[in-house]
Amino acid sequence: MLGISGGLRIDHIITHDKVARAAAMGGNAVFAAVGARVWIDKVTIVARAGCNYPRSWIEELKRTNLADDGIRILDTPQDHRTFYAYLDANTRDDTSPETHYAAIGAPMPEELRGYVHSYAGQESPEDIDPLAPTAADITCHISSYHLSPMAVRSHLDLPVVARTLGAKTISVDPGERYMVPGMLKSVEHILGQANIFMPSAMEVASLFGDDNRAPGELSRRMRWFADRGPEIVVFKLGSDGSLIFQKGDDRIWHLPAIPVLVIDVTGAGDSYCGGFAGKFSTGGDPIAAAIAGTVSASFAVEDYGAIHVMFASTAMRDRRAHWVRAHMAPLS
Repeated sequence: MLGISGGLRIDHIITHDKVARAAAMGGNAVFAAVGARVWIDKVTIVARAGCNYPRSWIEELKRTNLADDGIRILDTPQDHRTFYAYLDANTRDDTSPETHYAAIGAPMPEELRGYVHSYAGQESPEDIDPLAPTAADITCHISSYHLSPMAVRSHLDLPVVARTLGAKTISVDPGERYMVPGMLKSVEHILGQANIFMPSAMEVASLFGDDNRAPGELSRRMRWFADRGPEIVVFKLGSDGSLIFQKGDDRIWHLPAIPVLVIDVTGAGDSYCGGFAGKFSTGGDPIAAAIAGTVSASFAVEDYGAIHVMFASTAMRDRRAHWVRAHMAPLS
């Protein structure tokens, strides 16, 4: 069983082509779970939700076998709001919703009044997020555990919990708010507990305080992460695809993004990570896992929301995987 932890969110999105969508089911745990379900059947979301989170969405997750008893409903309401305005296919802003809605001439949803950003407190090692799962929330045996972006406290603590409960493989998609120079020690601690580390290129640039994407610098940084713990390091490059490095192999592989009609890029990186974690759990082949992640992400961007991803046909899935394998190449 692959367990996936992260956020259950209520998404308010302005897409890269300036389409506004309000109050949609989202969250990195959901997108990662559907990305994994493209490849494997046994996936469960381990997460928490406030009593104000739409129960119909939780029932939908149960009907589609993405959650059994892994979602704990709290007695108190919680802030599940997420806002993203995409400036282009690779760049987004999760602050100042009033400004972004005004820019497209659309009224801001009332639900976003008082909104700051979607990851408040993510960078504080002292803060305990009430929506962060704990050992008590992991009620089934999980052989692999994927941590979507959450507060740094959760990424420091949950790998230890998961290993005591039987997880052999821990994959981490870091939280963007803590990938900053001042949090380097915490990042190194997380690296020491992860088998697979999957930041975006933007998060890597943020951690090192620049945006140097020269092949030689990307190669050096992948090895920097690997030297601190994980056997596999993945850099997500958005529309430029991804890079993957495995200890013991001097090559770094570049996998291009699949050319599809992009409707909404929300959740693409999460679906990539879920597809990677799901496929890796079936045999431990990092290249096959990276191909799977690329395919899952390609389905995610073709429509709005998350659930549609898991209903992609097996034939289309396999055709896209074949295309990626034919076009991947070592980083020069």
